[in-house]
Amino acid sequence: MMQMFGIKDNYVIGKAQEGNCCATCIVPSAILHACNLELGLISQTLAKKVKDISIDFK
Repeated sequence: MMQMFGIKDNYVIGKAQEGNCCATCIVPSAILHACNLELGLISQTLAKKVKDISIDFK
């Protein structure tokens, strides 16, 4: 769990760097958001109220 909180030693960010993700890739932040939700750091009730979130690239 502690591997999720640091920026320098963050497991997800490390894997994103190994996979050569670009600086604007939204996948690592989405994974961290899902992990925080699963760890109970974000209210699941609030997340359910928000429903779908989308990003439209035009």
